[in-house]
Amino acid sequence: MSTTHTGSGSNYASSDGIIAGDNLNAAHARILLELALSFSSDFNTIKGWFDTYGSGQVTIADK
Repeated sequence: MSTTHTGSGSNYASSDGIIAGDNLNAAHARILLELALSFSSDFNTIKGWFDTYGSGQVTIADK
């Protein structure tokens, strides 16, 4: 898992055995990875989930 820890910017660079976090910040990427690992251990499946669901469209509702 590779993300940016600054809170802005994107990380699209993935290589052998590394999944790019796209626009997700480190905390959101970690949660998505933990959730993905609870359902599968297949790298390509998890990478596909990040491509589909990890596009950075995460919003936090106002209180």
